[in-house]
Amino acid sequence: TIGQYCVRRAPWLRLQRRTISKKEKRWCDIKCIIIELRILTEKSPLAPAYRQAGLFAKEGFSKYQLSCRRSVPVAGVYNCIAVAIEFYMVNFPFCVLGIGGYSDAGKTTLIEKVLSELKGEGFRVGILKHAAHTLQFDREGKDTDRFYMAGADFVSAHDAHQAFSRYPHSGGLQDHLSGFPRSLDLVLVEGHKNSGLPGIWIVPGTGGQQKHEVPKHPAKKIVLRDDPRHFGAVMEYIHRELEKFHTHRTIAAGLLIGGRSLRMGTDKALLRIGGEIFAERAFRMLGVVAAKTVLLGSAELPGPLGRADRLPDIPGVAGPMAGVLSAFRWAPESVWIISAVDMPFMDREAWEWVLSHRRPGVWAVLPLLKKGAKAETMAACYEPAIFGEVESFARAGIGTLQELTRHPKVITPLVPKSLAHAWKNVNTIAEWKRANRLLKEKSGATSD
Repeated sequence: TIGQYCVRRAPWLRLQRRTISKKEKRWCDIKCIIIELRILTEKSPLAPAYRQAGLFAKEGFSKYQLSCRRSVPVAGVYNCIAVAIEFYMVNFPFCVLGIGGYSDAGKTTLIEKVLSELKGEGFRVGILKHAAHTLQFDREGKDTDRFYMAGADFVSAHDAHQAFSRYPHSGGLQDHLSGFPRSLDLVLVEGHKNSGLPGIWIVPGTGGQQKHEVPKHPAKKIVLRDDPRHFGAVMEYIHRELEKFHTHRTIAAGLLIGGRSLRMGTDKALLRIGGEIFAERAFRMLGVVAAKTVLLGSAELPGPLGRADRLPDIPGVAGPMAGVLSAFRWAPESVWIISAVDMPFMDREAWEWVLSHRRPGVWAVLPLLKKGAKAETMAACYEPAIFGEVESFARAGIGTLQELTRHPKVITPLVPKSLAHAWKNVNTIAEWKRANRLLKEKSGATSD
């Protein structure tokens, strides 16, 4: 169920189950709702994003009681079922929208036009078609059909330009979606009209008598096929939903702490600057902009950092790629910002500049310090859709993320001169001493 999915992905949620009545099932085909949502509090780090998305009620509460274990101010609930859907959909690596309507309403024609528009804008789009009758796409007597009829559990065929797969399937909508490739920005679902998916419901006419009853679902936008403005309204809605989905994504941070440095004579993470070790400073800065920060690497760290969440390197993968892959696999639905421990000047302003370049359709932000130079793969931002590319690099034995700069969905914005120092690494004793002097001068100038 959606609620169980939420609890597995977001353990701070507590769920109480009950059966949905037939009347409520018209609104959403889920079997449980979230009764208690600790995330919907003023103190939650995600509260601003959910308030912006309209998931906080302006007045009072919904009919479902919201309680909280802590005595913190509660903002209220928009609708528990709607919130459950939001959590469920945001846990896919791509945005999912439905295109619904009764037979001959014009769904296929609309999807064709939407596809053409979105592809022209650079988006990668998948389609899930729900067939009311038995699918017929393989020809009887062909090799692939014979393999399937002989009992193969999975049949796939390809030529130089396209491929298809065939397998027995009886799962629900989320099961179908989980089989889609991650490298998509959006999946449009034709059919599954009772699923409660947000999306478009298209009806013939211009606002007069309708042939069929229009579903009164809060997540559906009704468009009139014969209204000349309907396509513009559809595209505006899709762009708004893409932006909302993009905003909802959790930002996680991975700090590569490395190991012993031969040139420094110790672990870089343990070098001190401004009264704290490198690892403490970097961890603190990442905590300002990320909902969750984890350590990547094996270096031993003192104090509270020694008890911080840590991910082991992926076996058989060399260099920083081992830690980066570990992060991507641990939370594949999150946006990841990755930093190295030897970048002591990465601060809130620099991170906010990186994150300001995120937008729907962009899969990674790799800063560029000057034209003609290599892009920076540390202190950079990676969206879930790019993780598959990184996996392919690891399989091919490519140990650097620089190859991502060739990808059409990766951008390399030029860092302003006022922020360029933030990407400076400390690799020698002399650079470490210089970094301490610079930090003291900066602190003095700030206090003055």
